[in-house]
Amino acid sequence: MRETVTARLTGEGGALHAALAPADRVQARSRDAVHVTKRIVQDTRGLDDHTACTVQDPLGTPVFATTATTAAAAEGAHAFTEKRPPAWHR
Repeated sequence: MRETVTARLTGEGGALHAALAPADRVQARSRDAVHVTKRIVQDTRGLDDHTACTVQDPLGTPVFATTATTAAAAEGAHAFTEKRPPAWHR
């Protein structure tokens, strides 16, 4: 998942919609994925690439290791195979 912050010019009345669009994309992700991504960003800020990878790997590995055992992972897999957006339970 790659999200970036950008400045965007909008027509009159379009600023709120443009400002909320990135939040809508993040909300479409699983809660576990957002939590781990946020933690990785916080824990690797300012580190060189090699060091960041050594910090990132232990944080991300459990997410991939549990893909067959969590409801969110099962929903993600089913949604993918059924070619539909996932319905995350919040």
